[in-house]
Amino acid sequence: MKTLFIILGLLVFFVLACTGQNKNLVKNGTFDGDPSFTSWYSDLGVESKTLGGKPGGYAWLNHKGEKTDPDISQDIEGFKTGVLYLIQGDFRGGDESPTMYNHPGKTVFAVDIDKVEIATFQLPDPVTKWIKFKTYFRAKKDTHTIRFRGEINGTDGDVAIDNIQVKRVADFPFLLSNDNVWSYGFGTVGGDFTPFSKTSKNKEVQALYEKDIWQAVFHNKGKRSVLMAEGLSFQPNDLVMHPGNAKAHLTKIKYTAPVKGIYSVKITWTAIDEQAQNIKTWIYTNAVAEKGKTYNFIPKGFKEIYTQKIIGYKKTANYDKKISLQKGEVILFEVGKGEDTYLNDALRVELKIDLQK
Repeated sequence: MKTLFIILGLLVFFVLACTGQNKNLVKNGTFDGDPSFTSWYSDLGVESKTLGGKPGGYAWLNHKGEKTDPDISQDIEGFKTGVLYLIQGDFRGGDESPTMYNHPGKTVFAVDIDKVEIATFQLPDPVTKWIKFKTYFRAKKDTHTIRFRGEINGTDGDVAIDNIQVKRVADFPFLLSNDNVWSYGFGTVGGDFTPFSKTSKNKEVQALYEKDIWQAVFHNKGKRSVLMAEGLSFQPNDLVMHPGNAKAHLTKIKYTAPVKGIYSVKITWTAIDEQAQNIKTWIYTNAVAEKGKTYNFIPKGFKEIYTQKIIGYKKTANYDKKISLQKGEVILFEVGKGEDTYLNDALRVELKIDLQK
């Protein structure tokens, strides 16, 4: 194995900072103002709570049995038309739920965009337990109103909310950390996937890996070419996959569909090591609507929809098709060593996934 000119394995581990692309568009989503819902529009059924949140303050949506839904909203700017966004936060039953409406599993909480309901959620069990919620929507203009309602459907289920975030679902490549849509990991050929747990970072090159620093996904976020080893350089903004040499030697990128739809999937792998010889690429999916090859060694439901060897420096493997995905179905982009060793097997990745409809 080559010796890294930049010894990534000796770098201090960091949690990656968010960029503007991953910025939370909500003001005071943690409800830590005075009142707690500063920066929000609220009706008389919303009470300020400065303690008892997760942590700090929270907003309590409670109409005390009135017919209308208590709600809190915010006009949010900065959306990009056509882009997918994630809305997430924490919620639980409100302060009166344990005594007045202790009904775990009842649908009492809603999320609206521009006064149109897009998702509903059920009371947790127990109702006093904070739990996560999330939903997605595609921006139609640069400003939208996000609204949260409690006691919906004629219930008297008051709700507490905290830690509200509205973030753009990242274009590829995402920050090198595993999230709900993009994930980076390793495994054997097929649908098995274990996310990388270690993050190495310097000012220019970042990596996600597990045990072997070469079995990783790398990202050059700097402004100059970085020499990694003899004959191997990462250009600015290169995202690179490199397999390992263990049994689970494949390096993988996983995309999980946040919503149902037809997705345009385009990927180009390019061998960037001057000594590149034999590298394998695969695409697997568990999409019910897609046809492909199945094998007895892969997880049930997964199928191979593409495979290609790359032999030689600057040679490529390309895939460009539309795929029908249900919410939660995945696509796995996999890179493994060829018939030789895993030396010189670095592949630049150019990947774009767009929701068509």
